[in-house]
Amino acid sequence: MLERAVGSTFLEIGKRDISSISTSFPDEDEQTAIAAVLSDMNAKIAALERRRDKTRAIKQGMMQQLLTGRLRLVSREAAKNAKEKHEVVLLTWLRVSSNNRRGPHEC
Repeated sequence: MLERAVGSTFLEIGKRDISSISTSFPDEDEQTAIAAVLSDMNAKIAALERRRDKTRAIKQGMMQQLLTGRLRLVSREAAKNAKEKHEVVLLTWLRVSSNNRRGPHEC
């Protein structure tokens, strides 16, 4: 295509040259399959964005509770030894796997 371009300030290709270039497109079935894959990818991206937003909201809420002193983090051992279990909240992150999609939880 560059060999067809002309101009000194910027290169351009005329209408006649563009119309002489042959292009090929996938057949309709293949285009439909490509569109389906792209739609699935868009749905997955949207789901991941919703999950990210939810995680950010949880994080923001937890940070606010930590900063105001309404929530404190302690070790597992301290939680086991606590006299008043309802006053101690132990937050741990579970490893996220394909079978176990859990986040922070209270013990």
